[in-house]
Amino acid sequence: MTGVIVNNPVFNSSGATVTFFPIGPTATYLDVDLEIDIPGDPLIIDLETLGIEPGDVVILEGVGAFSFTQDGPEFGQNASFVLSATNVVLDPGTNNRVPGAIDLPVDFEIETERFAFDFSPISNDIPEDARLTFSQPAGDEEAPNTFIVPAGARFLIAGVNDLGVGDNEDRNNDLGLQIAGLDPAGLILADNNDNNSFDGTGEITATDGDDVIFAFNGTDEIIGSLGADTIYGGTGFDIVRYGLDENSPPINVDLSDDLPESGGLAEGDILIGVEEVTGTDGNDIFKFGGDFG
Repeated sequence: MTGVIVNNPVFNSSGATVTFFPIGPTATYLDVDLEIDIPGDPLIIDLETLGIEPGDVVILEGVGAFSFTQDGPEFGQNASFVLSATNVVLDPGTNNRVPGAIDLPVDFEIETERFAFDFSPISNDIPEDARLTFSQPAGDEEAPNTFIVPAGARFLIAGVNDLGVGDNEDRNNDLGLQIAGLDPAGLILADNNDNNSFDGTGEITATDGDDVIFAFNGTDEIIGSLGADTIYGGTGFDIVRYGLDENSPPINVDLSDDLPESGGLAEGDILIGVEEVTGTDGNDIFKFGGDFG
Protein backbone atom coordinates (compact mmCIF):
# COMPACT_ATOMS: atom_id res chain seq x y z
CA MET A 1 0.00 0.00 0.00
CA THR A 2 1.28 3.42 -0.94
CA GLY A 3 0.01 6.94 -0.85
CA VAL A 4 -1.07 9.24 1.94
CA ILE A 5 -4.31 8.89 3.88
CA VAL A 6 -6.36 12.06 3.47
CA ASN A 7 -6.96 13.79 6.79
CA ASN A 8 -10.74 13.87 6.56
CA PRO A 9 -13.02 14.64 9.53
CA VAL A 10 -15.43 12.03 8.22
CA PHE A 11 -12.94 9.28 9.00
CA ASN A 12 -11.44 10.95 12.05
CA SER A 13 -14.86 11.06 13.69
CA SER A 14 -15.42 7.34 13.14
CA GLY A 15 -12.51 6.34 15.35
CA ALA A 16 -11.82 3.42 13.00
CA THR A 17 -8.55 2.36 11.39
CA VAL A 18 -8.32 3.90 7.91
CA THR A 19 -6.43 2.11 5.13
CA PHE A 20 -5.43 3.65 1.79
CA PHE A 21 -5.24 1.61 -1.43
CA PRO A 22 -3.96 3.07 -4.72
CA ILE A 23 -6.02 2.70 -7.89
CA GLY A 24 -4.15 2.71 -11.19
CA PRO A 25 -5.47 5.29 -13.69
CA THR A 26 -6.08 2.50 -16.24
CA ALA A 27 -7.51 0.02 -13.72
CA THR A 28 -11.00 -1.25 -14.51
CA TYR A 29 -13.21 -4.28 -13.92
CA LEU A 30 -15.67 -3.12 -16.60
CA ASP A 31 -16.09 -4.31 -20.17
CA VAL A 32 -13.74 -2.63 -22.66
CA ASP A 33 -13.28 -2.51 -26.42
CA LEU A 34 -9.88 -4.15 -26.85
CA GLU A 35 -9.58 -2.78 -30.38
CA ILE A 36 -9.14 0.73 -28.99
CA ASP A 37 -8.28 0.23 -25.32
CA ILE A 38 -5.58 -1.29 -23.11
CA PRO A 39 -6.98 -1.66 -19.59
CA GLY A 40 -5.08 -2.26 -16.38
CA ASP A 41 -5.90 -4.67 -13.58
CA PRO A 42 -8.55 -3.52 -11.09
CA LEU A 43 -7.89 -3.02 -7.40
CA ILE A 44 -8.97 -6.09 -5.39
CA ILE A 45 -9.23 -5.75 -1.60
CA ASP A 46 -9.72 -8.74 0.68
CA LEU A 47 -12.00 -7.25 3.33
CA GLU A 48 -11.26 -10.10 5.69
CA THR A 49 -7.61 -9.04 5.96
CA LEU A 50 -8.85 -5.64 7.19
CA GLY A 51 -11.01 -7.28 9.82
CA ILE A 52 -14.18 -6.33 7.89
CA GLU A 53 -16.88 -8.98 7.67
CA PRO A 54 -20.55 -9.20 6.71
CA GLY A 55 -22.67 -7.10 9.04
CA ASP A 56 -19.96 -4.50 9.61
CA VAL A 57 -20.44 -0.89 8.56
CA VAL A 58 -18.01 0.39 5.90
CA ILE A 59 -17.00 3.99 5.25
CA LEU A 60 -15.43 4.33 1.81
CA GLU A 61 -14.33 7.24 -0.36
CA GLY A 62 -12.10 7.98 -3.31
CA VAL A 63 -9.17 10.36 -3.10
CA GLY A 64 -6.98 12.07 -5.67
CA ALA A 65 -7.67 12.35 -9.39
CA PHE A 66 -6.41 11.27 -12.81
CA SER A 67 -6.16 12.75 -16.29
CA PHE A 68 -8.19 11.36 -19.19
CA THR A 69 -5.33 11.95 -21.65
CA GLN A 70 -1.55 11.96 -21.55
CA ASP A 71 -0.27 15.23 -20.10
CA GLY A 72 -3.86 16.40 -19.55
CA PRO A 73 -5.20 18.11 -16.41
CA GLU A 74 -5.83 15.78 -13.49
CA PHE A 75 -9.45 16.22 -12.54
CA GLY A 76 -10.93 12.81 -13.34
CA GLN A 77 -12.82 11.23 -10.46
CA ASN A 78 -14.88 8.71 -12.40
CA ALA A 79 -14.53 5.50 -10.44
CA SER A 80 -16.73 2.67 -9.22
CA PHE A 81 -16.61 -0.41 -7.04
CA VAL A 82 -18.41 -3.70 -6.55
CA LEU A 83 -18.54 -6.26 -3.75
CA SER A 84 -17.90 -9.88 -4.63
CA ALA A 85 -17.91 -13.31 -3.05
CA THR A 86 -14.65 -14.14 -4.86
CA ASN A 87 -11.58 -12.33 -6.17
CA VAL A 88 -12.25 -13.57 -9.72
CA VAL A 89 -12.25 -10.91 -12.45
CA LEU A 90 -12.62 -12.26 -15.98
CA ASP A 91 -10.38 -11.18 -18.85
CA PRO A 92 -10.92 -7.74 -20.44
CA GLY A 93 -13.33 -7.71 -23.34
CA THR A 94 -15.81 -9.89 -21.43
CA ASN A 95 -19.21 -8.84 -20.15
CA ASN A 96 -19.96 -9.45 -16.47
CA ARG A 97 -16.28 -9.63 -15.58
CA VAL A 98 -17.10 -10.03 -11.87
CA PRO A 99 -19.11 -13.28 -11.71
CA GLY A 100 -19.27 -13.21 -7.90
CA ALA A 101 -20.78 -9.71 -7.72
CA ILE A 102 -23.08 -9.07 -4.75
CA ASP A 103 -25.53 -6.18 -4.65
CA LEU A 104 -25.24 -3.45 -2.05
CA PRO A 105 -28.16 -2.71 0.27
CA VAL A 106 -27.74 0.99 -0.56
CA ASP A 107 -28.15 2.50 -4.04
CA PHE A 108 -25.33 4.78 -5.21
CA GLU A 109 -25.98 6.32 -8.62
CA ILE A 110 -23.81 5.15 -11.51
CA GLU A 111 -23.94 5.42 -15.28
CA THR A 112 -25.31 2.20 -16.75
CA GLU A 113 -23.96 2.87 -20.24
CA ARG A 114 -20.52 4.05 -21.30
CA PHE A 115 -19.58 5.07 -24.83
CA ALA A 116 -16.50 4.31 -26.88
CA PHE A 117 -14.80 6.89 -29.10
CA ASP A 118 -16.82 5.69 -32.12
CA PHE A 119 -19.98 6.22 -30.00
CA SER A 120 -20.90 2.55 -30.02
CA PRO A 121 -22.33 1.73 -26.58
CA ILE A 122 -20.54 -0.73 -24.33
CA SER A 123 -22.74 -1.78 -21.46
CA ASN A 124 -21.45 -1.61 -17.92
CA ASP A 125 -23.35 -4.88 -17.47
CA ILE A 126 -22.65 -5.15 -13.72
CA PRO A 127 -25.85 -3.92 -12.04
CA GLU A 128 -24.45 -4.62 -8.59
CA ASP A 129 -21.68 -2.00 -8.75
CA ALA A 130 -21.76 1.54 -7.40
CA ARG A 131 -20.23 4.97 -7.94
CA LEU A 132 -17.27 5.76 -5.70
CA THR A 133 -17.72 9.18 -4.10
CA PHE A 134 -14.66 11.42 -3.78
CA SER A 135 -13.34 13.91 -1.27
CA GLN A 136 -11.60 17.15 -2.19
CA PRO A 137 -9.55 18.64 -3.77
CA ALA A 138 -10.54 17.91 -7.37
CA GLY A 139 -14.28 18.33 -6.91
CA ASP A 140 -16.96 19.34 -4.48
CA GLU A 141 -16.72 17.25 -1.35
CA GLU A 142 -19.31 14.50 -1.17
CA ALA A 143 -20.51 12.35 1.67
CA PRO A 144 -18.59 9.06 1.61
CA ASN A 145 -20.09 5.74 0.60
CA THR A 146 -21.49 4.13 3.76
CA PHE A 147 -23.09 0.70 3.81
CA ILE A 148 -23.43 -2.55 5.71
CA VAL A 149 -21.45 -5.40 4.18
CA PRO A 150 -24.02 -7.92 2.87
CA ALA A 151 -23.86 -11.65 3.50
CA GLY A 152 -21.34 -13.50 1.35
CA ALA A 153 -19.27 -10.44 0.40
CA ARG A 154 -15.56 -10.79 1.04
CA PHE A 155 -13.85 -8.77 -1.69
CA LEU A 156 -14.15 -5.17 -2.83
CA ILE A 157 -13.13 -4.59 -6.45
CA ALA A 158 -12.58 -1.05 -7.76
CA GLY A 159 -11.38 0.82 -10.83
CA VAL A 160 -11.94 3.86 -13.00
CA ASN A 161 -15.24 4.16 -14.83
CA ASP A 162 -14.08 5.41 -18.22
CA LEU A 163 -13.60 4.25 -21.76
CA GLY A 164 -10.23 4.77 -23.35
CA VAL A 165 -8.50 4.08 -20.04
CA GLY A 166 -5.24 3.20 -21.78
CA ASP A 167 -4.09 6.83 -22.02
CA ASN A 168 -5.17 7.85 -18.52
CA GLU A 169 -2.42 9.16 -16.24
CA ASP A 170 -1.93 9.82 -12.55
CA ARG A 171 1.26 11.83 -12.43
CA ASN A 172 0.64 12.85 -8.81
CA ASN A 173 0.28 9.21 -7.76
CA ASP A 174 -2.62 10.12 -5.50
CA LEU A 175 -5.56 8.25 -7.04
CA GLY A 176 -7.01 5.65 -4.71
CA LEU A 177 -9.56 4.92 -2.05
CA GLN A 178 -9.55 4.88 1.71
CA ILE A 179 -11.67 2.48 3.69
CA ALA A 180 -12.62 1.91 7.31
CA GLY A 181 -14.78 -0.77 8.90
CA LEU A 182 -16.88 -0.38 12.04
CA ASP A 183 -18.37 -3.03 14.29
CA PRO A 184 -22.14 -2.34 14.33
CA ALA A 185 -22.29 -2.91 18.08
CA GLY A 186 -22.90 0.43 19.76
CA LEU A 187 -23.93 2.17 16.53
CA ILE A 188 -27.43 3.42 15.72
CA LEU A 189 -28.31 2.06 12.29
CA ALA A 190 -31.31 2.91 10.16
CA ASP A 191 -32.39 -0.70 9.79
CA ASN A 192 -32.29 -1.21 13.55
CA ASN A 193 -34.98 1.43 14.12
CA ASP A 194 -38.60 0.33 14.17
CA ASN A 195 -39.69 3.16 11.87
CA ASN A 196 -36.88 2.92 9.38
CA SER A 197 -35.35 0.72 6.68
CA PHE A 198 -32.66 0.93 4.03
CA ASP A 199 -35.08 1.91 1.29
CA GLY A 200 -37.87 3.61 3.18
CA THR A 201 -38.40 6.67 5.29
CA GLY A 202 -38.36 6.94 9.02
CA GLU A 203 -37.29 8.57 12.24
CA ILE A 204 -34.07 7.92 14.13
CA THR A 205 -33.73 9.20 17.68
CA ALA A 206 -30.35 9.81 19.26
CA THR A 207 -29.64 8.87 22.85
CA ASP A 208 -28.18 11.15 25.51
CA GLY A 209 -24.75 9.64 24.88
CA ASP A 210 -22.16 10.15 22.14
CA ASP A 211 -23.87 8.33 19.28
CA VAL A 212 -22.68 7.31 15.83
CA ILE A 213 -25.74 7.24 13.56
CA PHE A 214 -25.99 5.87 10.01
CA ALA A 215 -29.17 6.76 8.12
CA PHE A 216 -28.13 5.03 4.84
CA ASN A 217 -30.74 5.14 2.05
CA GLY A 218 -34.06 6.98 1.85
CA THR A 219 -35.52 10.07 3.48
CA ASP A 220 -34.75 10.10 7.18
CA GLU A 221 -35.43 12.34 10.17
CA ILE A 222 -32.84 12.25 12.94
CA ILE A 223 -33.93 13.69 16.27
CA GLY A 224 -31.01 15.40 17.98
CA SER A 225 -30.30 14.84 21.64
CA LEU A 226 -27.59 15.37 24.24
CA GLY A 227 -24.08 14.12 23.56
CA ALA A 228 -21.58 14.68 20.78
CA ASP A 229 -23.16 12.68 17.95
CA THR A 230 -21.73 11.81 14.55
CA ILE A 231 -24.54 11.58 12.01
CA TYR A 232 -24.04 10.08 8.55
CA GLY A 233 -27.06 11.01 6.43
CA GLY A 234 -26.12 8.75 3.52
CA THR A 235 -28.08 8.92 0.26
CA GLY A 236 -31.52 10.46 0.04
CA PHE A 237 -32.79 13.61 1.78
CA ASP A 238 -31.95 13.65 5.48
CA ILE A 239 -33.15 16.07 8.14
CA VAL A 240 -31.78 16.62 11.63
CA ARG A 241 -34.25 18.19 14.06
CA TYR A 242 -33.04 19.98 17.20
CA GLY A 243 -36.09 21.96 18.25
CA LEU A 244 -38.79 19.47 19.20
CA ASP A 245 -38.49 20.62 22.82
CA GLU A 246 -39.60 24.25 23.07
CA ASN A 247 -37.05 24.77 25.84
CA SER A 248 -34.09 23.64 23.69
CA PRO A 249 -31.27 26.22 23.77
CA PRO A 250 -30.14 27.87 20.49
CA ILE A 251 -27.78 26.05 18.13
CA ASN A 252 -24.98 27.12 15.78
CA VAL A 253 -24.79 24.85 12.71
CA ASP A 254 -22.55 25.09 9.62
CA LEU A 255 -23.26 22.47 6.95
CA SER A 256 -20.48 23.75 4.69
CA ASP A 257 -17.91 21.63 6.56
CA ASP A 258 -17.61 18.46 8.61
CA LEU A 259 -16.44 20.19 11.78
CA PRO A 260 -18.28 19.84 15.10
CA GLU A 261 -21.32 22.05 15.58
CA SER A 262 -21.97 24.09 18.70
CA GLY A 263 -24.74 25.27 20.97
CA GLY A 264 -27.57 23.41 22.66
CA LEU A 265 -28.28 19.85 21.53
CA ALA A 266 -25.97 20.35 18.52
CA GLU A 267 -22.90 20.83 20.74
CA GLY A 268 -20.12 18.57 19.43
CA ASP A 269 -22.26 16.97 16.72
CA ILE A 270 -20.72 16.22 13.31
CA LEU A 271 -23.21 16.22 10.43
CA ILE A 272 -22.23 14.41 7.23
CA GLY A 273 -24.51 14.05 4.23
CA VAL A 274 -27.32 15.99 5.92
CA GLU A 275 -29.48 18.18 3.66
CA GLU A 276 -31.65 20.05 6.17
CA VAL A 277 -31.56 21.14 9.80
CA THR A 278 -34.51 22.48 11.75
CA GLY A 279 -33.66 24.76 14.62
CA THR A 280 -35.07 25.78 17.96
CA ASP A 281 -37.37 28.59 19.05
CA GLY A 282 -34.28 30.58 20.03
CA ASN A 283 -31.82 32.70 18.08
CA ASP A 284 -30.12 29.97 16.08
CA ILE A 285 -27.20 30.60 13.73
CA PHE A 286 -26.99 28.75 10.43
CA LYS A 287 -24.32 28.90 7.72
CA PHE A 288 -24.62 27.94 4.05
CA GLY A 289 -24.21 24.42 2.74
CA GLY A 290 -27.75 23.11 3.07
CA ASP A 291 -31.42 24.03 3.40
CA PHE A 292 -32.51 25.15 6.80
CA GLY A 293 -35.85 25.65 8.50
